[in-house]
Amino acid sequence: MAQITAGFGSAFSTQLNLPPELWLEMGDRDRNNPVLVGPDGVKHTYDELLAMAPSQVAAAITPEEIARRHQHCQDLITDVGRRLAAAQVDVVVAIADDERFLFQDDNFPAWLVCWGASNPYAPRPVPADANAIAKGSAWAYGSEAVELKGAPELGEHVIRELAASGFDISGAKALKEGQSIGHPYGFAHTRLLGGKSMAAPWLPVIINGSYPPNTPTPARSYEFGVALGEAIKSWPGNARVGVLTIGNFSHPVLDEALDRKLFKAIEDGDETALRSLPRANFEGGNGQAKTWLIAAGVLRDLKMQPLDYVACYRSAASTGCGMPFAVWE
Repeated sequence: MAQITAGFGSAFSTQLNLPPELWLEMGDRDRNNPVLVGPDGVKHTYDELLAMAPSQVAAAITPEEIARRHQHCQDLITDVGRRLAAAQVDVVVAIADDERFLFQDDNFPAWLVCWGASNPYAPRPVPADANAIAKGSAWAYGSEAVELKGAPELGEHVIRELAASGFDISGAKALKEGQSIGHPYGFAHTRLLGGKSMAAPWLPVIINGSYPPNTPTPARSYEFGVALGEAIKSWPGNARVGVLTIGNFSHPVLDEALDRKLFKAIEDGDETALRSLPRANFEGGNGQAKTWLIAAGVLRDLKMQPLDYVACYRSAASTGCGMPFAVWE
């Protein structure tokens, strides 16, 4: 039977790819964001969030502190990428949130396994008149289309086993012409791996973490991960399987207390805590954290080694992004 031998987790955000001097500019744009959900699970205006902001935020958005946290995140990305590139695995199961890249209103599944022989990726074009944030972050997703080798045999097996476990899973053996598996995979290829292809094939597992009405609950996401892990381990053969999760914690409103609670529960393998997270706190941008809940389920037989969690604030109103980094051994 296949063995799950390693896990890797990296934050993934436009903010990660910008120079630190643009973080506050990105924060200024949050003033006009109509979907700012606070730690109470309720939508707020920017000014309301400003009045609610925790005391530690002011010290976190000085130029010096922003530069320090920015550089720390770059070092952590390099660390995760180095470990992933060096992993002796036969296949990588890569979990990501779609964010309306591949999923559109004509077909918007909750879960999708891409089980074709090849996974096409192409970066979104950046218009000449795009703002500084769009232009400044585009490099992280690559400049050319690439084909990431797929894992069709494992993919077909996983889809069958997940369906047998009661999950209504969608599968894509091929994408339509011009479609792409999504920018998280461009980030993994460009930033984590430095644009170099791994010898091991990829099995993309893509979720709808953020867009209602069919967003899975946190508990269901963890259960999906458990079932995915069991499906992988029942695959015949002696394949060594690595698992990669690409996703952030809370954003665009940073809820540091919630993030640290989640990170600790994953580290401790606390299934009770992971199954009882409130749905209201994991909608919108926060829903991307479900990629980590899935990974926690898949990797529950391994020990998570936290590399760090970095609270990357970008405004006095506590907007920003929680950036987790970890490995499982």
